[in-house]
Amino acid sequence: MSNADIAVIGIGVMGSQLALQLEERGSSVALFDEFSPQAAQQLIDKEEGKRFVTAQGLEDMLALLAKPRKILLMIKAGSPVDDYIEKLLPLLDPGDVIIDGGNSHYEDTERRCKRTQEAGVHFVGTGISGGEEGARYGASLMPGGAEEAWPIVKKELTSLSAFAYDETACCHWMGAGGAGHFVKMVHNGIEYGCMQLLGEAFHVAKHILQKDHETIYRAFTSWKDGPMAGFLMEITADILGKKDAETGEPLVEVILDRAGQKGTGRWTCQLALEHGISVPTIEAAVTTRIISSAPQQRRTLHAHLPTLSLPTEGLPSLDMDALQNALYGATFCTYIQGFHILQRASEEHHWQLPFADIARIWTGGCIIRARMLEDFRALYEDTQTPDNLLGSALFRDIWQQTAASWRQVLLHTTAQGVPTPAFSSALAFVDAFRQPVLPTQLIQAQRDYFGAHQYERTDKEGRFHTHWLAGNTLTSDPV
Repeated sequence: MSNADIAVIGIGVMGSQLALQLEERGSSVALFDEFSPQAAQQLIDKEEGKRFVTAQGLEDMLALLAKPRKILLMIKAGSPVDDYIEKLLPLLDPGDVIIDGGNSHYEDTERRCKRTQEAGVHFVGTGISGGEEGARYGASLMPGGAEEAWPIVKKELTSLSAFAYDETACCHWMGAGGAGHFVKMVHNGIEYGCMQLLGEAFHVAKHILQKDHETIYRAFTSWKDGPMAGFLMEITADILGKKDAETGEPLVEVILDRAGQKGTGRWTCQLALEHGISVPTIEAAVTTRIISSAPQQRRTLHAHLPTLSLPTEGLPSLDMDALQNALYGATFCTYIQGFHILQRASEEHHWQLPFADIARIWTGGCIIRARMLEDFRALYEDTQTPDNLLGSALFRDIWQQTAASWRQVLLHTTAQGVPTPAFSSALAFVDAFRQPVLPTQLIQAQRDYFGAHQYERTDKEGRFHTHWLAGNTLTSDPV
């Protein structure tokens, strides 16, 4: 076979599964793995009859491709991507396309777009969500980069996608430069927040409501068919139903509570701060994973610091229905925080992100797919929806339905010393935005006191500075 439609470089777990799906959906595929050359041949031997070819070197592999050539990099993010770009550029022609399908930082993608443009080669950074299963049977794809490349790669990338609830492909062009990888990064940040909330809900059911494992498993199983329906809810129920083969105990109970992270959640928090957007629930999720990485410290401090709990008599009663209700409200807030980052970034980078389509393609294939995303698509299709999604009529209804349960959860967890940072930060996020006056009134006065940073008044226009030390002039330089 000659003139393969696309090349996949990096035949690891994700690369091999994407290659299989590309072939099954109509593309002939050239396989190449410089560091594990046997991987490509093993896949060909295993999948006999597939339209796969391989080659010993890059030049030979490129010679197998139809023009304009399309190369999908499924390799480790960071310097390996830059290394491959530099290897490929001398061998490519103007109009060829390099696609980075890894979890690259969006600023790296912006830089690579400029670098390849100098050679007339197009660069596409595409977020791919769905894990190994999504790579094999349909993922959610968020491509962005050189606009001229989209008509060239649309067929192949769309063929890799799952289908949304309305049967449309979960693949949509995000915009220029690093737009695609930025959207994928925010997707992962939302993922962190949602996972943390589910972990906390399990913890509350176990340690506050004192439910046995079987009861919790049955409750979570029922929740996956309700308003919390989605992939993470489904896998959480599946996890709770799994028994450890060695002990016969629920497997989750023998897993060390040290959660790893690869960086996209941290990037989301960093960039939210840089863009002036509040994402406290995502930040709480990242921080909790950091704390979880020190199990010995936590066990030592558990013995050192008593709980000093408060009596719970007289508190409103809490049950599993109220916990589900609170989980729904807090999860919806986590998605709001993610979309707020996307809105600000789109404005600052002039990306014109397609928010309704982002919500749509996230309803299938990806890790954060959930029924509530259909509500977000409707919000963005409504031209009257405010920039701050907390101000929408939809969220007002959700708030009225969930606030009491949410507060009940936190009354009990605070009184009994059970940490629920995602639940509490999500509630504080709403409460802060709904306050006409915040404690920052005093903070600005403090800033003016020690730094002459000035302040605005509530009763007149302009900026003002007070000499707070009677009879003295502050030595700080004015702004």
